[in-house]
Amino acid sequence: AGSEYTVVLTITDDDGATDETSETVNVVANQPPSAMFGVVCIELTCNFTDGSTDADGTIVSWAWNFGDLATSSDQSPSHTYAEGGDFTVTLTVTDDSGATDEATETASPNDVPVASFDVDCTGSTCMFTDTSTDEDGTIEEWEWDFGDGDDSDDDNPTHRFTAPDDYTVELTVTDDAGERASVEETVSIGVVADF
Repeated sequence: AGSEYTVVLTITDDDGATDETSETVNVVANQPPSAMFGVVCIELTCNFTDGSTDADGTIVSWAWNFGDLATSSDQSPSHTYAEGGDFTVTLTVTDDSGATDEATETASPNDVPVASFDVDCTGSTCMFTDTSTDEDGTIEEWEWDFGDGDDSDDDNPTHRFTAPDDYTVELTVTDDAGERASVEETVSIGVVADF
């Protein structure tokens, strides 16, 4: 929508005679842009996709603030955070008439956990102790593969091997953001007692 104005032009010659003409001018106000964006994080790297629009012009600049003092002027940038967490990201867009708009979303990069465990065996019975860490969250799931066909989802399981051998034991942990990590360790079992 716009506003109509009547513009009148009056001219006067050197004898003092005058004449005038008028025209109606429709002045359309600039519509500001609409800022919006999406974000997808894979581990500590977040990819930002600009979805901003401008109904009556074009967007000419993008100003990103990633919430960790880093910035960008790219239209759809990627940013790698130094650590996991929840960061408030702001995008300010400017159109070709100088109008601006701002959008805010939360980016949640996540440090992957570090899987590790200790094992203490007495004969063929082994106690496994999870020592995994997660810098920015908590370990929520444990998947043990004892290498002999048995498994466990306990955090600190005890397992008895039934035959002497070298077993590759694998622990896979999942943190509260769904990131996974695995570690393997060889467990050597000697003569197995029958009792």
